[in-house]
Amino acid sequence: MPFLNASYERKDNENDTRRLIDSILHIVLKYEISDIKTEQKIESRRADYVLSIKGEAVMVIEAKKIGMALKENHIFQAAAYGAYAGIKWVVLTNALVWQLYRISTGEKIQHDLVFTIDLLDGLDREEAELFYLISKEGISRKNLLEQRWEKIRALSTENIINVLLDEEVLSKIRTTLIKRTGYKEITKEELRTILEQDILQL
Repeated sequence: MPFLNASYERKDNENDTRRLIDSILHIVLKYEISDIKTEQKIESRRADYVLSIKGEAVMVIEAKKIGMALKENHIFQAAAYGAYAGIKWVVLTNALVWQLYRISTGEKIQHDLVFTIDLLDGLDREEAELFYLISKEGISRKNLLEQRWEKIRALSTENIINVLLDEEVLSKIRTTLIKRTGYKEITKEELRTILEQDILQL
């Protein structure tokens, strides 16, 4: 997107960046003016943008100056607002990079990265599909984002490690190794140690 690259090269300020984000929300993501609220506050919590569909708040956006490195602590205020307002999705963006987070609440507010889109080098097909998920049409189809999140959560490193170290899985690996090598003096404890130290490097 040439206009984003030009803004980045000019080192535009935060107000200029907000105008770019406004344009992307309207032109690319197809939100109406009435769908977008800015500088929203609930008690001590603030949101740069809150996007609504048919009057229901569906996404919080935290905006930073174009090109500014996005850091995890930048999401805290928007995540707190989202959790308090019952909004599951938060975007952190500097106009060039768009990061979508899933907010969950329990003993503490948790935000998990769902995906990142980097527009500095253009928009490829995969990124266009991800951008669609946060568009007005995409987010209106509520199951799309939830399905994406469920897949990411299911394939998380933590889940895969837990599965690999499960007693039943270790037993199947042991059985397969014995069949393939003919060597029977293999214990599950030895397998667990090799998986943890040599393969998974925990």
